[in-house]
Amino acid sequence: MTQRALIVGLGIGGMSAAIALKRQGWMPVIIERAAERRKGGYFIGLREEGKNAAAALGVLDIMEKRTPDHIQFWDVRKDGTRKRIADLTQETNAPIAVLRGDIEEALWHGIEGKVEVRFGTVPVAIINGATQTHVTLQSDDGQETTETYDLVIGADGVRSTVRKLALQLHFVLSSDSMDTHDSGYDDRWCVC
Repeated sequence: MTQRALIVGLGIGGMSAAIALKRQGWMPVIIERAAERRKGGYFIGLREEGKNAAAALGVLDIMEKRTPDHIQFWDVRKDGTRKRIADLTQETNAPIAVLRGDIEEALWHGIEGKVEVRFGTVPVAIINGATQTHVTLQSDDGQETTETYDLVIGADGVRSTVRKLALQLHFVLSSDSMDTHDSGYDDRWCVC
């Protein structure tokens, strides 16, 4: 029986995990809160580790590179003055300049038509069973469905819904004791 993985988040981490799991024979399903893919984003200097990871995922060659031929780097201070700094593009193993959206576009080509993607969908409950996890998903129209997965991956950013749902208690370590702390939310969470 094919193992199923739920990946929450259609960013770089989510799509990378889906490609790797698919290659290992898993059936990944990605859910994304947004109604559609986001494009653009900030510049990223893709260094050797990033290049190797992109190559291993099969997306380095199709990723748009934006490294200019002639560039000057500046340190801009709080008062607005500038000081010229080293040209990163002249380093041995220089980084490739790409937009976050360029990476996501290349990864999208790696999953399109191969991995199920559901937009406008969020997890609202995660219950661990003895061997599988039951996840209740809610779509934009309010419809809820509970599905079973062998693995749940939270690739949904710093304010992770997966983390919030999976870790229901919030512990604060003080100098003399460990107390539960009400975070002000309807549930409790764990911050470690």
